[in-house]
Amino acid sequence: MNVSFKKTSKELMNKEREKLMDVCKSASARKAIDVVESSSGQGIPLLKLISICSEKDMAALLKFDIIRIRRTSRGMTVVFESKLTENVIRKLAE
Repeated sequence: MNVSFKKTSKELMNKEREKLMDVCKSASARKAIDVVESSSGQGIPLLKLISICSEKDMAALLKFDIIRIRRTSRGMTVVFESKLTENVIRKLAE
């Protein structure tokens, strides 16, 4: 079975896009994603994200692997789960 890289890449992007569309139905989830995106890959403090979105939206973003929490020397920060997620969000913003 020989599947091209472009086809596989496109399928992954489509799956990620569908996942984002399901999660981003609420305004606070979209706002949280915008804030994480504007952090330039450095992540935002967890407490800041908690103040922006509801507990339900935060749980959905984590459950669907849109964001992840990481421990740094600055404390707990929130970043996108993967570069794929980040790229799909950029494409959707265009």
